[in-house]
Amino acid sequence: MKLRLLSVILLIILISPSCHKQNTAIPYNDIVNTSNDYVIVNYSTIMILNTYFKAINDSVLFTVGSNKIDGAQTTLSNDSTEITFNYNTRGHIDSYGNWRTGSYTAITGSSFFDDGSQIRINFQNLTFNLDTITTAGIIITNKGYDQNRNKLYHIETENITRYLYDTSGSINYNFNQDIIYIHEGNSRYYSNTDLIKTTGTFGGTSVNSNAFSGVIDSAIMTRYNCRWINGGDVSVITPEFDYNSTCHFNNDCRKVFVVEINDINFERGY
Repeated sequence: MKLRLLSVILLIILISPSCHKQNTAIPYNDIVNTSNDYVIVNYSTIMILNTYFKAINDSVLFTVGSNKIDGAQTTLSNDSTEITFNYNTRGHIDSYGNWRTGSYTAITGSSFFDDGSQIRINFQNLTFNLDTITTAGIIITNKGYDQNRNKLYHIETENITRYLYDTSGSINYNFNQDIIYIHEGNSRYYSNTDLIKTTGTFGGTSVNSNAFSGVIDSAIMTRYNCRWINGGDVSVITPEFDYNSTCHFNNDCRKVFVVEINDINFERGY
């Protein structure tokens, strides 16, 4: 009798953990929202950096010393070591329909074009679609050219924070990434079909203070003639939920992406 009772107890102990695991609900909503927060802060960072890349490939700016680029009054200092992007306090709409106010600067100690030179980007009261964006600095390093004469850059951030105007929340973001800038056509100046491919790693915290990190599996792609991310696949790790996601960006220039969790897809806008 005692032996039979002991066998029953052992069987219950062995079965219970597996049943508990099978009945554990996947927090899809939390994971999707955390992934969406990553996409939101990454998108605004891409748009700000794309304006910088337009500027250093702009023929008028480096000939005349000033030009209107993505709605900003953009000026080059007399010694060609500082570019200022000024939207002023009233603000302007950029080339992609985003409302920006404030300003930011790109400063180099040498040149914007020399191999190995570093450029530091700082924000001054910058807002993006009414959200305030701050950073301790974005560091761009010129890495020369690849075998196809495409320009190479390495970019690191120091704590980008996007404060959402319609809530009390904020998204923190850091990344360590590499960029290939592919000119379309024969001109050395930018055109609307130029392609920017980004790879690397990132991390941060969501509006709800959930940590995330990840890696770009297939290069994120943007073109100046599309206001949205134009391709790429990104793995987003959310350790607090025990499940991860993959963000898929299509190349059809739509304001949507797909969050894949455990073979289930969720379409979101940003």
